[in-house]
Amino acid sequence: MNSEDDDRPERYVHDPGETDASAGESAPTADAGGDEGMGRRGWVLLAAVVLAFFGAPAVVYLRPPGVPFEVAFLVVPLVPAFLLGTVAVWAMTDRRR
Repeated sequence: MNSEDDDRPERYVHDPGETDASAGESAPTADAGGDEGMGRRGWVLLAAVVLAFFGAPAVVYLRPPGVPFEVAFLVVPLVPAFLLGTVAVWAMTDRRR
């Protein structure tokens, strides 16, 4: 080793378990202020996901509407996709207001 190696600053190594106790602030926990379970919004969001992923393809496959299959394949999934997007935004809005 030469003297140049001794002048280099120490490498930073992240320690995930380390907290900033010197600042006097506690780190927020994952469940801070949260309720147990998913709640009503979570279950509505789950139902929208199931409908979007399983309902629309089943409708297209089992009982296509009175339009050609290619059109139904493109248009029918748009309804649950729009519903899923709307429900996702609603479910993630601030509940404390």
